[in-house]
Amino acid sequence: MSENVSAKPIYLCTGMPSGGTTLVSWCFLQRPDMDGVLDMPGNLILQVPEVNTPQIWYKFAISFFRWPEVAAVMQQWGWKEIQPLLVVRDIRTSLASLRTKPYGQDTRGGVRAPLRVRALRFLEDWRLFHEHNWPVLRYESLIEQPEATLRSACHAMALPWHEAMMSFPKPRESIAYHEIGNQSFFEALSRDGLETSLQRYRQQASQRQFSGLSPVDIAWLDETFSEYNQVHGYPMDGNAFIDPKAMPLVPKGGVYSSPNERMSALYNLHRLQKHPVFGRLIPAWRG
Repeated sequence: MSENVSAKPIYLCTGMPSGGTTLVSWCFLQRPDMDGVLDMPGNLILQVPEVNTPQIWYKFAISFFRWPEVAAVMQQWGWKEIQPLLVVRDIRTSLASLRTKPYGQDTRGGVRAPLRVRALRFLEDWRLFHEHNWPVLRYESLIEQPEATLRSACHAMALPWHEAMMSFPKPRESIAYHEIGNQSFFEALSRDGLETSLQRYRQQASQRQFSGLSPVDIAWLDETFSEYNQVHGYPMDGNAFIDPKAMPLVPKGGVYSSPNERMSALYNLHRLQKHPVFGRLIPAWRG
């Protein structure tokens, strides 16, 4: 059981990687009544941080873990009130963006799941939310109508509205856990608030040249996510996302790890080398 368990509610948010979850997370963490986790590492369920606010925010992107799995761990730690939120985005946009990121490498193992596996896990969570009528925030709506979309999400989560979600008064360092794998997020973020940040996002999007996806992947996504696309008003036909030169999403061999994960592994190895018992075994194991 967690040492930090209390009666505070946890707002557990998730979505597809490259699905806009970090921006949503940042908006909610600007509230004076919330603190917590800006973004959980994909392959590690972080201990819930101890915070002074009456409510806790915790966000992760679906990779190795789905929403009910993270929620089950928190329940096992003793947390009673876990409030759900799912961020949705056109899956074809998410995957086209994700495959260009270091953490979007399509591998068969290691610390990242294959991209189609991540998409299927996200779809299963979406079905869970859709079945239970849990709160869902549409990323495209946030871009088009930021305040109205955030107000609607707050209403669905029984939260009062707070202007801080638009004005961004908190610095990054004031958030209990603010480390994220996507550092480009902070490059586009403006301290002047959400509207200015979205202007930067739109400008970057107009300059960014994302390749699309292969015809075989678009055909698979159109069929697999047909109900999802219909519910959220996304195009049923993904031909506009096709890039004839794009390679199919086929997981490659090898084990991918980010620089932070490699540094963590080296740090843990260094600690083992100093251990009175295991430290003597490492040279023999290497030799």
